Amino acid sequence: MTTTPQRIPAWVWWALELLVVVVLALAARRWQQEGTARGAAPEMAAADLHGAPVRMGAGRPVLLHFMAEWCGVCDLVEASVVSVSSDHEVVVVASRSGAEAAVRAWVEASPLASVRVVPDPDGRLGARWGVHSYPTDFYVDGQGAISMVEVGYTTELGMRARLWWAR
Repeated sequence: MTTTPQRIPAWVWWALELLVVVVLALAARRWQQEGTARGAAPEMAAADLHGAPVRMGAGRPVLLHFMAEWCGVCDLVEASVVSVSSDHEVVVVASRSGAEAAVRAWVEASPLASVRVVPDPDGRLGARWGVHSYPTDFYVDGQGAISMVEVGYTTELGMRARLWWAR
């Protein structure tokens, strides 16, 4: 008497494939966030395009959004950043996007004109925060502590939820 092998149900294969995708996504996320600032927010020591100094921990949560003019994912997130800035404090750091004059011209021609932008032509500010991928978002609470870090695409709802959590 011969027996035929049992077939593994399709749902088991789908569950295994989903598990592999989730594990790979979490590993990629961890790798992207490796070395980013944690705990107390590093000193900004920077001014926005209007010359105003930027401070973290002034009693309100802040979304600190590191991006680059040449970054395609940053373009996809831009509308969400602008929308969130209408009712939350948002500071955009334009890293490796050219000299201040170039950043100013680019910002004035984009929806980011309504958002506070800090030029970071050589990426030194980004390096101080451990940024090596764009966009990178730091959610800083009102006391100046980094509550969350997110690298890559984030929805407007995700940004708002993280700012709510940072309260």
